[in-house]
Amino acid sequence: MGKKSLILCVILAFGCSQSTFDPPLDEKVLKEVLVDIHIMDAVLKNENGKQRDSLYDLYCDQIRKIHGISQMEFDSTIQYLKSYPEEYNRIYKEVGERINDMKSTTYNPKKAQKGNEKN
Repeated sequence: MGKKSLILCVILAFGCSQSTFDPPLDEKVLKEVLVDIHIMDAVLKNENGKQRDSLYDLYCDQIRKIHGISQMEFDSTIQYLKSYPEEYNRIYKEVGERINDMKSTTYNPKKAQKGNEKN
């Protein structure tokens, strides 16, 4: 076997091997952070311009502090996920489901008022 053939075999062996999905942040922590960020984003939706940006940065810092992660860990995890689109979509689907579950269990005064009118 020639040198070129050996190099080709090594490249093919490493290039075709399945890599294991192992994001820098624990997946559970990542999902919790993403839920918090999306909730915060919804809260700030009605703020405008510079004030929104300032509050967004402040709240993101607080969310990272609560979860014990750095900006670099979060950013590198998002970058990592972009290499795994199926996992990225699965995680975001679960985050969306969690937010929808929270919406369905949150107190809604309009529903409560309608419930009292029936009595």
